[in-house]
Amino acid sequence: MIEGGRSRRAGRFATTAEALRRVATTLTAEDHVVLEATCNTEAIARVLQQHAGRVVISNPLRTRAIADAKIKTDKIDATVLAP
Repeated sequence: MIEGGRSRRAGRFATTAEALRRVATTLTAEDHVVLEATCNTEAIARVLQQHAGRVVISNPLRTRAIADAKIKTDKIDATVLAP
C-alpha cells in the first residue's frame, strides 16, 4: 500500500471469500488498489471495487519489470505498480 507517497505493508490474508470480504470492508473511496494479474484477479477485483475508489489490474509489462527486478520485495513491487 502507498500512504503519503510511501509504500506500507498491508499484511497478508487468506484467499477465501470471507477473508477477501473482510479486507474489502476496510477500504474506502479514497483507496486505490493494484492487483497483479492471476487466474482469480477478475473475481477479486469485483469484490474490492464495491469498496475501493479504484481497482486496477496491472499491465503485463509493469508486472514483467517486477519479475526481472534484481531486488525483489513486496514493498518495492507495490511502489512499481502504484503509479
